[in-house]
Amino acid sequence: MSKAAELAEFGGGISGGTDAVSGVAKAWVNFDGSGTASITKSLNYSSITDNATGNYTFAFTSNFDDANYIEVSGGSADDGTANNLILLVGAYRGTSPTTSQLRIQTSYISSGAYTDLDAQRPCSTQFGDLA
Repeated sequence: MSKAAELAEFGGGISGGTDAVSGVAKAWVNFDGSGTASITKSLNYSSITDNATGNYTFAFTSNFDDANYIEVSGGSADDGTANNLILLVGAYRGTSPTTSQLRIQTSYISSGAYTDLDAQRPCSTQFGDLA
């Protein structure tokens, strides 16, 4: 069976492009936030802006049809010690996503306090409809 036939069977039809199958990620990014922030691998991301420690703005190549898309994020971090860090990656506090960009924050919890961190391998995935 061809890949197109498999996708059609799985997703209920193919309309073409990145919106081919309902329910699949329409954007994802794996990036390095340490040093000079850079995108390692991505789908539908055109640029990264390093706003401050643990604070990044990403532009989408193709916009979403509204700002109500789903964002799922995670990653790993190393603070240079033997401590295990619980890395928090998500939409930047106090901001809302837009159809054309998403602002992401990376931080960890230490002694009950949040500390922003330039993580080495955070990632984020978006699900929704493209414009």
